Amino acid sequence: MLDHLMPAASSSFQLDSVDLFGAMMLAVVFDLFYSLNTQYARFRLICWAFRMRAIKYLVLFIIPFLPSLNPEFAVSPMARSIFILSITTIGSGLLLSSLFPHLPKTMKYLGLPLFFTLILVFLITALGFFIPWETLLLNAPALMWSISLLFASISFFFIPTGAQIRLFSATGKCLLLVAAYQILLAFDLLPTMWWPLSILIYGVTISVILFAQVRFVESSCLSLQSQLTQEKKKRYSLWDIAPFPIVITKLVDDQVLYINPLARHLLGVPDIDISQIHFADYFIDPTKRVELIALANKQTVVESFQIQAKSPYNGVGLWINLSARVLELDGELTLYINFTDITKDKETEQELFVQASTDTLTGLYNRRQFEAMTKQAFALHERTGNPFAVIMLDIDHFKNINDTYGHDAGDVVLKHLAEVMQRTMRQSDVIARFGGEEFIIFLMNTPPEEGLVAANKLRETVEKEMFISGTTQIPVTISLGVSFSQKSDIAALAKEADLALYHSKEHGRNQATLYTPGMTENTETIAKHTP
Repeated sequence: MLDHLMPAASSSFQLDSVDLFGAMMLAVVFDLFYSLNTQYARFRLICWAFRMRAIKYLVLFIIPFLPSLNPEFAVSPMARSIFILSITTIGSGLLLSSLFPHLPKTMKYLGLPLFFTLILVFLITALGFFIPWETLLLNAPALMWSISLLFASISFFFIPTGAQIRLFSATGKCLLLVAAYQILLAFDLLPTMWWPLSILIYGVTISVILFAQVRFVESSCLSLQSQLTQEKKKRYSLWDIAPFPIVITKLVDDQVLYINPLARHLLGVPDIDISQIHFADYFIDPTKRVELIALANKQTVVESFQIQAKSPYNGVGLWINLSARVLELDGELTLYINFTDITKDKETEQELFVQASTDTLTGLYNRRQFEAMTKQAFALHERTGNPFAVIMLDIDHFKNINDTYGHDAGDVVLKHLAEVMQRTMRQSDVIARFGGEEFIIFLMNTPPEEGLVAANKLRETVEKEMFISGTTQIPVTISLGVSFSQKSDIAALAKEADLALYHSKEHGRNQATLYTPGMTENTETIAKHTP
């Protein structure tokens, strides 16, 4: 009944070869098709349909060679036809499923293909009552594939893609050409020399689809670039109005990529190209940036990091507390930083520290702070073994100064003496008011001889200094004691230096004495604070 559908000599080796490579190439180009929307699912389904077709031809090429390996592997013509019908039915189901790309993945790849396969099997079974099975098995696959491909190609003309409709319509036209070719082939309406035409059709189809794919990628890239530009502008707009300062720098070389107006104002950044600026230029201690980068790489997010900053343009200094995290921004690793100005908090903190740690009158450390600092010095001494010395001193005849010139004059002398000590001693030396007119000095990295030399230098400087209260010049000298016993106990060291101090007083004042153990017995009976 359908004998006219039998393809005359269309099952030749050349036809199968062309169809095999054509199906494989179409599967490849559809697999490469790029899209950001649901149309990508349509391309994937068509890709799998052509893969099924390529698999069919691969199996057909292998079947004739099986008996040469083992006679039992011979495949009967009926089994061969059933295989062709089965795999074509699956491929046709995938083509028909491509008409519904918005459905869930399970439905597209399993549910709909199975549903369409069952329908096609049902139709073939129904036709089996009217048409011989041999005829059905021979002609049904070609018709089934051609009709499914025809529906799939027509669907491309109804894709709502806006400006990209031409790209999809070009793909649809190519598939329509292949579908028309397959139908003509099934009805045996092609010339005898059909296989060059087959190569031409597949070649044109693959070329056009690849060209459409390239154009689609270009269009998508331009669209993405436009979107990225808009997102970048939107992002910068939000950062510009942020209620806190923001700075973004390159992670590699610290070059500033973005700085919002608030950060620019606080840091004193002039109106210049920000690519000329490096954020570390504002760090008083540049090594702090290395520490910050190490923390950011280790913790991902740095919640609090305090630095002292200073603008290289206007010299304004401030304290900032910053948060930072490593971000990939526009394809580059960056350090996103936001910060707050804590200068007032730091000033208040410093004021409180000064109040708690210094003597109100002289501005020197008080006894409590001195003891805390010497504990740190003792810990350093235990690690390094470097020697240290302690000097105890007080003002000779200070009671007479108060009685003669008044307590206000005595305060002037105490303050002036504190200034002289700060000016004369090293910056690393710790100076404190120990009580009344007594002062104590802790000297790091100081051998005993040098400690005694430093004490005498201070004594001589004080003796030459002019102490003036109002219009009155007050003669001032000091007595000093130096301890070098290397005990990690400031009370014991202070006692030894005190004994050496009173040895100086006993022997005429205005001198410095190095402590020796024998001084204990000699000075125990000396009344302290001898006028």
